[in-house]
Amino acid sequence: MPELSPFQTGRQAVEYVREKTDTVVLSFSGGKDSLACWLVLRPYFRRIIPVYHYWVPGLRFVEEALTYYEDVLGAHIHRLPHPIFYQLLANSYFQPAHRVPICEYYDLPEMSFTDWTDILADECGALETYWTAVGTRAHDSATRRMAMRRHGTVREAERKFFPVADMKKDELIALFRRHGVRLPRDYAIWGRSFDGIDYYFLKGVRDHYPEDYRRILEWFPLAELEFARKEIADAQKKAR
Repeated sequence: MPELSPFQTGRQAVEYVREKTDTVVLSFSGGKDSLACWLVLRPYFRRIIPVYHYWVPGLRFVEEALTYYEDVLGAHIHRLPHPIFYQLLANSYFQPAHRVPICEYYDLPEMSFTDWTDILADECGALETYWTAVGTRAHDSATRRMAMRRHGTVREAERKFFPVADMKKDELIALFRRHGVRLPRDYAIWGRSFDGIDYYFLKGVRDHYPEDYRRILEWFPLAELEFARKEIADAQKKAR
């Protein structure tokens, strides 16, 4: 069995990284874990650079949530494409035939989260010093719990750390109440933050944010096929 990491708590990770830098890039999804991560980091780091990776640019309900957190927490949240957004366009996903040559023409590069973070940190003058904070919690699943126990809350080679790794849900709720912040409306619709353009998320957007649904269709016109796919799947299940 591999040797366990000495960093087993989020507090240990934060204190360790604080000795190395005063600047962190925060991977901010708008969900409860990344929000808790931001709140935990604030007393320790002079400069926090939050970044949100969008699935579709300019969705109003997403922008409303991000603007709220910018106002409440007093920092600009950088908007960058989600790596999968580029992948979907590069592979003409949900695109009609006449758009395929256009997608191929632009030859979009494969970009990872690290690629985007390096670009952002470079623009902010922090490329050589920044670490990335990620709001992953061990209590979310057995797999994450095992990975966190084995690899710890600090990934030295990647300059990545997990400030809320050992926090439980009731601790998150207490943290939000103490700071007077609320979760986005996403939780009332999906029970989590918006994270994709499959049927599950598309239905919520179509039902609650019709303007944003139309914007998604501007980028991915054939996304409505997800509803036809769901109907076919339900019919097949019923016929068994």
